Amino acid sequence: MQARTEALTAANAQLRDEVSARTTAEERLRRSESALRGMIEALPVAAAILDDHAVRYANAGAAALFDVRTGDGGEAIRAVVGGALAPGDDANLREVDARGDDGVQRTVKLLARGVTFEGARARLGVGVDVTEQ
Repeated sequence: MQARTEALTAANAQLRDEVSARTTAEERLRRSESALRGMIEALPVAAAILDDHAVRYANAGAAALFDVRTGDGGEAIRAVVGGALAPGDDANLREVDARGDDGVQRTVKLLARGVTFEGARARLGVGVDVTEQ
């Protein structure tokens, strides 16, 4: 009986250590994700992730430049950038016309790349306003 109790106590201690290690790792991951999201939000360019159904993420630059928001239907950004985010066009730099949330028409250089986002295939588009150049 004593040996069984000691074995269970040791197993319980090991499980507590594993749970503690996982909790620490999850907290580090949350902090890392938060830091990365903060950096992406602060970028002076438009950045958006979309799939066939919706805009999965749009930073403030994308909201201003393309008038899209996270959660908008996929047609919202496709209406703006057309085939510039078509599959198979990785690293193709294109110029597209975009109408921002202020209603002003702009010329945007857009770079697209295939990514995995939340476990599914998606497209990352990064755009820079070159209207004045």
